[in-house]
Amino acid sequence: MDVQYGSQIKMRHILTGFHLHSHPLNYKHPNSSQQQQVTCFNNGANGDDNDFWIVKSVNANNPRDNETQTVKDGDLLRLEHLLTQKNLHSHPGIPSPITGQQEVTCFGFSGSGDSNDLWRISIEGGGVWNDSKRVKLIHVNTDFALHSHGGQVMNDLTAFQQEVTCFSGRDENDFWQAFNISFVGVKVPEGLGRNDNNSRPVRAEQTNRVAGGTMTTNVTVSPDGKLTAETHTRTKVDFKGFTGSVIVVIYNREGRSHISGKHSFGVDGDLIPGGRSDRKDPWDESVPLEIASKADRVSIIHSHDPNLRITREQAIDLIRVAIILTAAA
Repeated sequence: MDVQYGSQIKMRHILTGFHLHSHPLNYKHPNSSQQQQVTCFNNGANGDDNDFWIVKSVNANNPRDNETQTVKDGDLLRLEHLLTQKNLHSHPGIPSPITGQQEVTCFGFSGSGDSNDLWRISIEGGGVWNDSKRVKLIHVNTDFALHSHGGQVMNDLTAFQQEVTCFSGRDENDFWQAFNISFVGVKVPEGLGRNDNNSRPVRAEQTNRVAGGTMTTNVTVSPDGKLTAETHTRTKVDFKGFTGSVIVVIYNREGRSHISGKHSFGVDGDLIPGGRSDRKDPWDESVPLEIASKADRVSIIHSHDPNLRITREQAIDLIRVAIILTAAA
């Protein structure tokens, strides 16, 4: 699956298999910045919610509404830690806690930070960033690579997790791979009034490339509490298996949200004769009236992961993106 601006991803350090991770603990080693720790953590194949990052364009205050712009070799970007809303960050002259290489932190507030949050992506073989490509993230201001390494001491300076640094050399410890890629789009309905009791349905549509094909979901949320949707799944390659999942999050003007059930479509990775897949699947469910009657935003999350899930905390975090889009509309 391609990585697009606005995607929610996890990053695996290729040589050790550990995941790029942060948590609300600050560095306390000598000469540290005392900013938020960034580590690599091994918590099973899928990790935990502290492994999620949002891929952002250089203009952090311009999230993309239903665009499908992919990240390409050489792009400048930011990575925002989903749960703490701080950006992946490094800075010259401050040592990392174990090896004394350049410190890597999470920094900022509600997704904003400074120029030390900028990274240039180097994709092995060039082209578009996807979950099959090995990549390096180069810190723009220092030209050091995001780096981790096995075999080092893990102590309380890194919460007993694997150290992450920026390193001036270039070696195999600089390579990372994206996985668990989901794209979150937020649709702000056109012409929606500011009345407390919304009498108009809220509609949204989104298309994303997923697992070698595409998924398009159309959603309508009626004020009477009905969500109706259709998901169109297509593959372009004969004998190509396909799995896709979609979750919809509906927000009202009071900041409350409703997370739909997970709806999965397609063939679960099997090779199937008969050519390309092209199918439309309608689905519907109920939405609480207190959400539907005042609904004003819809997030559509597409993923190739059949076990896709969105936590309440992640849904709440998406409200911030929706509010930014509304202000820009």
